[in-house]
Amino acid sequence: VMIKEAYKSGFLHQVYGSHIKWILPNAPIIPITVYGWYPGRAWYDLAVDYNSRNWNNADPPRFFKSMKRLYKLIDAEIANGTPAENIILMGNSQGANVCIGVA
Repeated sequence: VMIKEAYKSGFLHQVYGSHIKWILPNAPIIPITVYGWYPGRAWYDLAVDYNSRNWNNADPPRFFKSMKRLYKLIDAEIANGTPAENIILMGNSQGANVCIGVA
């Protein structure tokens, strides 16, 4: 949220210049297992087994789907003339994981 506010206020362009294309996508709204399938913004589900405290049940298909979504955004920007070296992807928590996967 803070990055989006910095973008909206023009702060990022003042600090880094307007030659960098900022991509600030939101995660889709999906049902999240840990919240009792209540919908929320997440790049992938994190299925949790409370009995064994297994927190490693990430959702690989949705993770790769999220990566494809970011690749499409990058490809569209490159097709519009933005040099790849001027595209910065950032994320927090799951968003950072997906960005690392794309990098």
